[in-house]
Amino acid sequence: MLALYFDTPDELLAAHGMALRVRREGQRWVQALKGGGRSGGALHARDEWEARSADGSLDLARLRHTPLAGLPGAERLHERLSVLFQVEVERTTWLARPARGVKLEVALDVGAVRHADASDAVSEVEIECKAGPDDAAFEFAGRLLAQVPLVPSAVTKAQRGYRLVHGEQVQPAHAQPATVEPDMSVGEGASAVLAAALAQLLANAEGIATGADPEFVHQLRVALRRLRSALRVFRRPLGKFRVRELRAPLRGITRQAGRARDLGRALASRGFARAVLEVARMLHAAPAATDARGLRDYMAARLRKAERALRRVSASFETLDAAARHRVRIDAKRLRYALDACAGLFPRKRVKEYGAVLARLQDALGDANDARVGAGLLQRLRAPRALATAGAACLVQQENEARHRASLALERLLRTAAPWGKR
Repeated sequence: MLALYFDTPDELLAAHGMALRVRREGQRWVQALKGGGRSGGALHARDEWEARSADGSLDLARLRHTPLAGLPGAERLHERLSVLFQVEVERTTWLARPARGVKLEVALDVGAVRHADASDAVSEVEIECKAGPDDAAFEFAGRLLAQVPLVPSAVTKAQRGYRLVHGEQVQPAHAQPATVEPDMSVGEGASAVLAAALAQLLANAEGIATGADPEFVHQLRVALRRLRSALRVFRRPLGKFRVRELRAPLRGITRQAGRARDLGRALASRGFARAVLEVARMLHAAPAATDARGLRDYMAARLRKAERALRRVSASFETLDAAARHRVRIDAKRLRYALDACAGLFPRKRVKEYGAVLARLQDALGDANDARVGAGLLQRLRAPRALATAGAACLVQQENEARHRASLALERLLRTAAPWGKR
């Protein structure tokens, strides 16, 4: 199967989230425009318009009722389009009918995306729901995963092609704010926040598999924490039992991610693939989740609760032992991740001020913990006595200084106006 992807020299279509291709299927050619819709983790749901092509050339007249016609300079678009890259794969398809009224197309593509002399290998399975509920595709994917070792991916062939055009390597994916609006329902907000965390998780999992930059590992850990935090924040509207079942394997993967030697094995495991699949499945169903409040009121209530928890565990901070300070650190993380997830719902200036103080608290608590862990490692290394004594004294001093900074940051935080206001 051969597919030619078109765009303008300034990549107008890509900038508007569209992909335009002509694909040869046997003896016939089919042109297709994809765009809009939504993508979350292992799920892609995009609008698509198809039409026959006589000889593999584009006929934009057949796309005059699509978003393509609304692009700037659409009337002369045909003069600017050219092939940017192509996809050559051997496709094997099956039609599955796992239940009455359900029809799924399962496609195995093996080949490559090509641009000039560069290429990117493709070996992927796609499951498309032709009839029946979308959930049937997830159900079938779970059954397939039990039989075949598969790794989830959110990278489309078009994305691979544009990477080749730009000569880009996979880069560590940093956290991006979820697109949330005050008038969203709680379910829609849950969907947006889960999608942002899952996208970061899968992007860094791909980087770990293909690159050696340690930043991929760090950002994957961040993504796991964001994902677990989102599930915690939205556990009621999403279903407590369902979330509890999912958070357990994610917690296990987080522990494995803390040991670099185990990370590759963890990301290639069926457990990781199954967890991603279930999050994507939940994400797809999230807009149906109901709550009497709007998203802003719901998140304000959750943030107030998280702040109260932090106040409670941090009382008399200077007298807390290491275990209690660890509890403070966990609750500070939970508050920060919850705030980051919905920052767009509250006044930007207040979010920035509050978030900055919260970040300083986290950094200081992290430094104190690192010093304490370092002291433990130093003991296990059995260094010469003089070196061990000097090193231990230095680490104790670092821990004490970090604890003092944490105490000051905590006092400042509790005096800073919360972005979500009081009730």
